[in-house]
Amino acid sequence: MSRGRERVGRWLSAYPAPVWRLIVGTIIHSGGFAFFWPFTTLYVHVVLGQTLAVSGAVLMAQAGAGVAGAAVGGALFDRWGGRRPILAGVALSVLLLAAMAATSQFVVFAALVTLFGFASSVVSPSLYAYAATIWPEGGRAAFNALYVARNVGVALGTVAGGLVAAVSLHLTFIAAGILFVGFWLMAYWGYRGAAFALRAPKARAAPAARSRLLQVPAVLLLMVGLGLDWTAYTQWQTTTAAYMHAQGFALPAYSVLWTLNGLLILGGQPLTSGIARRWPSERHQLLLGSALFVAAYGTLALSHWYAAYVAAMVLTTLGEMLVWPAVPTAAARMAPAGQEGQYQGYVAGASSAGRAIGPLVGGLLVAVVARPAFYGWMVLAFAIAGGTFQLYERVAAGPSGRQRARPGRAAGADTG
Repeated sequence: MSRGRERVGRWLSAYPAPVWRLIVGTIIHSGGFAFFWPFTTLYVHVVLGQTLAVSGAVLMAQAGAGVAGAAVGGALFDRWGGRRPILAGVALSVLLLAAMAATSQFVVFAALVTLFGFASSVVSPSLYAYAATIWPEGGRAAFNALYVARNVGVALGTVAGGLVAAVSLHLTFIAAGILFVGFWLMAYWGYRGAAFALRAPKARAAPAARSRLLQVPAVLLLMVGLGLDWTAYTQWQTTTAAYMHAQGFALPAYSVLWTLNGLLILGGQPLTSGIARRWPSERHQLLLGSALFVAAYGTLALSHWYAAYVAAMVLTTLGEMLVWPAVPTAAARMAPAGQEGQYQGYVAGASSAGRAIGPLVGGLLVAVVARPAFYGWMVLAFAIAGGTFQLYERVAAGPSGRQRARPGRAAGADTG
């Protein structure tokens, strides 16, 4: 019993108290969002009587608005700190969810969904920028904690959302709004004090002018790589689901793959933490993750057996466990003093862009190429992303050939 208490104590002390507040807030926020997004297509199709193509266009508009929301949220963090953008974004999200539950007009609903994509995306850059400014010495560990928290929230929210949706699809929007209200209250009372105060740029050493200029193309390379990764990754949720259905696999067989994804994310943390300690450079983690993505979709291109889907999901999950936390970590390292929010907004916007165009790209490709060629194109996308990840650090470093970390910023430490 005492060993168990000691283990729990070490786990709780692995992160500073303010970071734990970010973790809990991320779980609540992503859980509320998970009540919303899985059932939007169903609501537009079943309740509002639109086609599945129209439903997909609504979700694409929502993700596209998320690109703008992420950019605005990051800029507001640098100007006002994170608390005010979070409170404003969540409050607007609650009002929009209430309006969605009340309307039966498709055009109005589509406009509300698009605005919701903007409002909800204002929040994420502030959470990640807080992780960079509150615990700069944490390096990858802080961003990995938020990555795991986001997945925990999505898993819990999706399960609970399914139970609520079985009663009424309207109630999913109300339930999401209630969770967002809870997050607003937590942010209002919890995200204050010295740890959450806006840092003045002059209080920290700023990179030289030449170094700042080099960060711009470097972060653009990160954004391109992340956008390509998400474009291909979303095929799991769209085209791959359709392929499995066409092959005669039942819906539970597909759901099991996502259950496996969640279990691996939680149970595989010691493995990815060990990799991060062995290869602390974010570039190395990104390259290894890209190789795993390529192997995953290469497996799907070569085989259509269910075992191939299982193996591909395992490889994809391991890849995302390396890539998704490493990108915001790299962005935080490159961000000039006082622009942490802006840089987190950049990479959050790239994620939203990939999620927005992924279903469209998949839908166009699947209509003109066979299944092996389709996954071959996705392998190419992952490979190009790996190429951009190979280049970004060299570009950021300039002629010296290596990137200099800011004092006190651990390159790849991960206590998770």
